Amino acid sequence: MKKNSIFFCLLIFFTASALCSNELMYARQRTNSLDIELSEVNLIIAPSEENRISYRFEPVQGKRLSSIETNYTLRIRELLPVTGTLYVFVPKDMLLESCIVRSNRAAIDMSGMRAVHTLLMMNNGTVTLSKNTLKNAVINIAWGKLAFDSEILRSCAFSVSGSTADISLKGKTADYNLDYTHANSKVSIDSKEIPKTKNTGIYGNPKAKRRIIFSAGSSQAAIRFSEQEKTE
Repeated sequence: MKKNSIFFCLLIFFTASALCSNELMYARQRTNSLDIELSEVNLIIAPSEENRISYRFEPVQGKRLSSIETNYTLRIRELLPVTGTLYVFVPKDMLLESCIVRSNRAAIDMSGMRAVHTLLMMNNGTVTLSKNTLKNAVINIAWGKLAFDSEILRSCAFSVSGSTADISLKGKTADYNLDYTHANSKVSIDSKEIPKTKNTGIYGNPKAKRRIIFSAGSSQAAIRFSEQEKTE
């Protein structure tokens, strides 16, 4: 009898989760980190006027995702194969301690976010980052497409493989120390194509505090700085 009661309670819990999957959920007040791992689920992270993180899932096929909060981190995973779009809304004045996203066969769109540590990994999908302010970041794209138009305060490592990348860094060329390496790739910096014979190099200001490490393999990439240097 006891086992049947437990089973019945669990059934009600999971059924309720499925029914509420497209409703807006709220994280705890002190939660300030994201850890999201998805497959074939699109992700949109956008700013909000709320005072805490909120999120909702619009399923296309399947029913629900799993979410749990530990150590001020909101973790979202898939329970079963599912498709759809996950929306995460971050207060526009919140500084995230960390934002970790791992995804494949999907599209990620992140805008208006501020974070100390960012890790983004995509396999066979598209990633768009716009109007974000990131202190330290690692962005890894394989067999996909990257559109980056955000500010890096300290450091960022870009790795693209079998992909296309359009990277616009907020600031002047002199604000950055850019180390690059590429193999079997077409890479341009400030609209100047890097010769394939020169597969490693340094660009910008070696003494700059903002450091960018860029590596490409079998890819096509364009890197530019949003504020061009003035010339007489």
